[in-house]
Amino acid sequence: MDIYFVTHATSVDNEAGIASGDRDPDLSPGGRADAAALPDRLAVTFGAVFCSSLRRSIETARIAFGEKYHIRRDARLNEIDYGDYTGTSFKNSMRCARSTSTFRFRTAKVTGSA
Repeated sequence: MDIYFVTHATSVDNEAGIASGDRDPDLSPGGRADAAALPDRLAVTFGAVFCSSLRRSIETARIAFGEKYHIRRDARLNEIDYGDYTGTSFKNSMRCARSTSTFRFRTAKVTGSA
């Protein structure tokens, strides 16, 4: 079994250099175009499509795969909350994270076989 992890397409926060965290910005026009191009770039048939419950992920999945697949939303896939740094400059929030160890990133281990 192959598992593909695809991030959401570019959001308006991404373009502005803002750390979105669990904020819920829309995709940018360029992000929508990237999402529309995703099926051709991947050229894969999927058994399932999952996305986070955040608008930018839902929109990416809907544009890329909504005509062909049922999209399953799962809040466990949401981006982390950056706390006080949510909505601030991405450069500033990452600099603070490195110096204060504020962020705890979630990781998951996938095990098993198909």
